Amino acid sequence: AWMADVTDLDGVAFPQEGKVDLGCYQYVASETFTCTVEANPTKAFEGDTVTLTAVLEPGTDASKYGFAWTIGEDMTAEGVSADVTLESAGAYTVSLTVTDASSGVTVFEGGLEQPIMAYTKTINVAKGDDIAAAFADIVDGQEIVFTDADTYEFADTVAVTAGVTIRGQGRDKTILTMKSGVNKRFFTLNNSGATLSDVTLRGGGGKGTNVSYGDGGAVLIDAKGGTVTDCRLTDNHCGMNDSGMAIYMASADAHVKRCIIDHNTSVSPWPSGGAVTMTAGTLENCLICQNEVSDGNQRKYYVAGGVTLKGGSMVNCTVAANVGRGLGGIQVSGPAGVCVKNCVI
Repeated sequence: AWMADVTDLDGVAFPQEGKVDLGCYQYVASETFTCTVEANPTKAFEGDTVTLTAVLEPGTDASKYGFAWTIGEDMTAEGVSADVTLESAGAYTVSLTVTDASSGVTVFEGGLEQPIMAYTKTINVAKGDDIAAAFADIVDGQEIVFTDADTYEFADTVAVTAGVTIRGQGRDKTILTMKSGVNKRFFTLNNSGATLSDVTLRGGGGKGTNVSYGDGGAVLIDAKGGTVTDCRLTDNHCGMNDSGMAIYMASADAHVKRCIIDHNTSVSPWPSGGAVTMTAGTLENCLICQNEVSDGNQRKYYVAGGVTLKGGSMVNCTVAANVGRGLGGIQVSGPAGVCVKNCVI
């Protein structure tokens, strides 16, 4: 108590945790320093800026400490918070060293458990490139571009679960075909932010009469939605009990716009829907023509060759010269609320 008001040359009180050091500079017992390291965002595109923050315990005086960041292999920054620019795509590890400003003693070393990922904004796919690899690890906001006005060959279905834009050089220029002997659709879109545009999809699905290949000969827009726009879907197929020789729409967030859907076929005795089959969503400003359900004259079930509407809306479309089983252009079999508006059939 007799030294309660006495300080050393730095102005630090001599009594520290009930102990007194009579030197000119009072020894201060090390405080327990804790913090967590955060980054926002943890996924970004090359060229984006990421903010790093050392989150301190309430009441901690940050001015008493030095904060040194190491990002990736050669970037550094200082401060309790720091903005860094990710110059190129890749994984960036982040570590933080905190030192006591007066003594220089390291009081904390740590970092992010997972690296910050910087992605390429635009993925260019040339003819002959590995298509599956181009779509591996895609993230929301990316653009995948088929750069050549040429024909690309698919060997498997591409499942798209991120909100990406996929486009070619125009539906009369970029042609997507399925490898001979592969009876699969090209794309399964399952994200309301996913968009496919400016390509022709030719030769998807399978021609077996008693084999099921799955709904959507060229494209399935699944429960979480997606958009197909300014494309041509031609010469695609579906099998036994399959629906949608060209495309199957299974979501209220499924949108097909300004597409030409023609010359798609089914030769199965038991097709379940026409070239376009939809349980929900919007088919808009499309031409659906010259599609055919051919079943070897078996007439047990009625199936339209053009569009089967089990739900959703068809607006401003032309449906012409389609051949079905007992039905030609469209078949409406959904609940109340199915809409056909301003269409030529």
